[in-house]
Amino acid sequence: MTSFMGDRMKERCVYLQILSFFVPLFYLKMIGMEPFICKSLDISDIRLNNGNIVRPDGFGVLLFTKGRGSVICNNATYDLQEHILFVFTPFSTFYLKEEMTDLEGWVLEADARTILMLLADVSVEKRVAMSQHPCVKISEQKEKLLENLIRILWSKQKEHSRPLIENIQEKELFLLGQALCLEIIQVYFESMQISGLPAKRGNILFNKFVSSVYVNCHTQRTVAFYAKQLNISAGRFSAVIREVSGKSPMHWIELFTMTKIRRMLSDSEASIKEITDSMAFPDQSTFGRYFKAHEGISPSEYRARLTGRLSGAQ
Repeated sequence: MTSFMGDRMKERCVYLQILSFFVPLFYLKMIGMEPFICKSLDISDIRLNNGNIVRPDGFGVLLFTKGRGSVICNNATYDLQEHILFVFTPFSTFYLKEEMTDLEGWVLEADARTILMLLADVSVEKRVAMSQHPCVKISEQKEKLLENLIRILWSKQKEHSRPLIENIQEKELFLLGQALCLEIIQVYFESMQISGLPAKRGNILFNKFVSSVYVNCHTQRTVAFYAKQLNISAGRFSAVIREVSGKSPMHWIELFTMTKIRRMLSDSEASIKEITDSMAFPDQSTFGRYFKAHEGISPSEYRARLTGRLSGAQ
């Protein structure tokens, strides 16, 4: 009896772990984003604000159809080439190990609730496998199948909305996206998992650093804080981060901080003062100077311009 209850508890804990991969994406629905976003792979586009992180809070799929390269994901290194399917989940660290200008392929991002629904019939063990082994090698036939489905969804998303059948178009896109995700899930489990090579100590340190910055940048924005957290001197810490990523620790701290601020300005109705407080700035003047130094305009101007663009689009 004890063993049975222990197994059930363990299963529930693993399931909660899987849920944690997707919960951060719930905000997409709340701000009216599409349940599926499909686009061709652009190396500059998959970098976050010229950094090397793909959506720290995102879930999606990368299908590589041409070229070669290398990435580090969750402390493991993977070689990329054609016929590679890569699944990334929220809070996975994912960055380019080297310049890869010749890589071609597709990016698919999906809404959390949709993914949870599609994974309802997939066992907990297989869900864990997807997070632990994000990279699989697929056949040329399967790659063409997925690419054809992606192209259909992509072309439909590019069509201009026609008012009289707008709801029909939305349903069509939703069903096409569901069909594509179901096929991706099936292809993933039919294909050969690729084990990543253990990352070097510097890469592991970098992954821990950016994960911590993502969680703490709303209150902690000094190099000294993260160096102390990782039990390394500030000088050595800065040297390792620059060696691994080509950027200073402060670059990454400011990158995540500005990303979080921009999101709050665009995706919430919080006042400038509320954002100032939530980001732990001493006052609005300090917050305004920080934002303008990085963005070139004040927070109020940024929000006004964004609101103007959204109004114009409607």
